[in-house]
Amino acid sequence: MGATDPRDHLNRYKAIMMMTGVNDAIMCRGFCTTLDGQAQDWFGSLPGDSIPTFAVLTKKFMSHIAGSIQRRKQFADLYYLKQDKSESLAEYLSKWKMEAMGVTNFDERSAIPFFTNNLRSGPFHSDLVRNEMKTYTELMDRVARYANAEAAEKRKKEEEEGHGRGDRAPQPQEDRRPPRSRRDRGP
Repeated sequence: MGATDPRDHLNRYKAIMMMTGVNDAIMCRGFCTTLDGQAQDWFGSLPGDSIPTFAVLTKKFMSHIAGSIQRRKQFADLYYLKQDKSESLAEYLSKWKMEAMGVTNFDERSAIPFFTNNLRSGPFHSDLVRNEMKTYTELMDRVARYANAEAAEKRKKEEEEGHGRGDRAPQPQEDRRPPRSRRDRGP
């Protein structure tokens, strides 16, 4: 089983077993082959006749490993995912996408106002409020384009500020001495 979510592990196992059409008894016997470590030790410690059905095994398994089940992110968790003051739009977009991928029952329609409201105030936020996006895909495309523009603008500004302060790379200077004649050079 390893470090995967026990619920996912159990669901994958059930799906595979259902596809093969095996009966309940074989599902119970085969389950231990998918476990390792402490989960396999637990399975081995079960009394032989204590598991009459796979449903009972599932219940016992879930109650045994309940402490190791990770809380799944809920859609409402995205409500608190705000753009930090020092965070670029590209950084925030990346953070948003990572969090959104782990959310159960992700609702694209409701994600639009969540994302918009969680942005820092500024011209882009105002523009999104005035020109509401119709779809989540449209919003993500627009944000990505704006993030790219924001990054390009920052590079341009840094480049211009660098040249204005004399931070340019030193240029080779011309030799301003008069050319030497043959007499000056020696034999």
